Amino acid sequence: MLSFLLLLLLLPLTDATARGSPNQFEILEHIKLNVQVQLARYANYTCVQTVERTYYEERNACIGSQPHGKRRAFMHDRLRLDVAVSEGKEIYSLHGENNFTSSNITHVIPEGPRTSGQFTGFLRNIFTTPGTLFTFKGQVSIDGQAAYSFDYGVQLLRSTYLVQGTNYGSIVPFHGSFTVNADTFELMQLSVIADDIPMATGMCAASTEMDYQMVNISGRPALLPASYVMKVEDNHDLYTVNRNEYSQCREFRGESTLIFKPVEPVATASTHRVVNEQLPAGLVLEGSLDNPIDDKDSYQGDSVEATLTQPVKRADGKTLIPKGAKLYGVISKLEEHSNGLDFWLLGIKLERAESGEDSYLVNARPLPANYGIPHSRFGSERVLARQDEEAARHGFWFMDGSHFKLGKHATRSWRTIAPNAKSAE
Repeated sequence: MLSFLLLLLLLPLTDATARGSPNQFEILEHIKLNVQVQLARYANYTCVQTVERTYYEERNACIGSQPHGKRRAFMHDRLRLDVAVSEGKEIYSLHGENNFTSSNITHVIPEGPRTSGQFTGFLRNIFTTPGTLFTFKGQVSIDGQAAYSFDYGVQLLRSTYLVQGTNYGSIVPFHGSFTVNADTFELMQLSVIADDIPMATGMCAASTEMDYQMVNISGRPALLPASYVMKVEDNHDLYTVNRNEYSQCREFRGESTLIFKPVEPVATASTHRVVNEQLPAGLVLEGSLDNPIDDKDSYQGDSVEATLTQPVKRADGKTLIPKGAKLYGVISKLEEHSNGLDFWLLGIKLERAESGEDSYLVNARPLPANYGIPHSRFGSERVLARQDEEAARHGFWFMDGSHFKLGKHATRSWRTIAPNAKSAE
């Protein structure tokens, strides 16, 4: 995760290319100005970010003098987010929520390796902060395109790169390299390698490799990340590879329209409309999925819609929400495990229910997959009762096997809990 509070500095551009081949100082001046102009244009851009994370066991990961042995993958998950740049800051949301709620990526992705700064943070720190050390490496070829290559280093006093562990975070120096198009001086690739990471963070190595692209947004070229790979080693014998791609980049705007309409006569009898009423704890919601969920095409953060298959009743037996109401939520976890027993953990966080013009806020956790189904396979040799119950207690479904699919109309149940309560007991 990166935290930045920097001023944007603009450098004058000399007509170097008109005089012939530029020297290394003129090349760097062109690069800095190009990056700074692009940073000045960063306003109200949004992209869809897909994240693939693989977790490996690596013996003696942080002990350089000891043999590490072969890395063994034991867990994998994937997420789909919306990321936007607004007023120079990066903000995040789960893709299915359609609502930017936090500028801190740790609030959106509370677990596992994650990072921010690919849009503005790294670029500001490297190219606009005085004191960055640059070394010209010469001209190279990338996919047949002539490019200039540089190394760089950012000292601790100039760095805003925050490495945050579970219980401790620290600003660290970093170094890396970058390449730019030799004709346009536009950034193509950038690497970031953290230096002198304190052991108190729980990490001993962190590196990021980024590819950049020029995207036409609203008729104007914009420098945006295309993809990046982050690799982290920690002192718990864990090595993680975090692969990210950006797509559907566009400009977003907040617009409102004022419409004047004749005032209709007030009816003598009116019907009460429920607006965002919080459902009480202890209610069971059984829903039939309107969209399939599987291990190949679904991502944590995707939206989920379901149809209520049974009416929701109050304690006195009266119907609160009728059968056929719509349930809306997001996939809150999609995690593959392969450590002796192959299984997936699937979480669906319900957020609201709608029936006609009535809407309800929902806080619920899943019930075991066999809930209310007589003679189910629950407890058979391929569905393990203990793991299923434990997963549901923490807000997930236990899906046995290396693959799973919940097809359209698959039925699952949730039980509401207190509005501010967490899923785990």
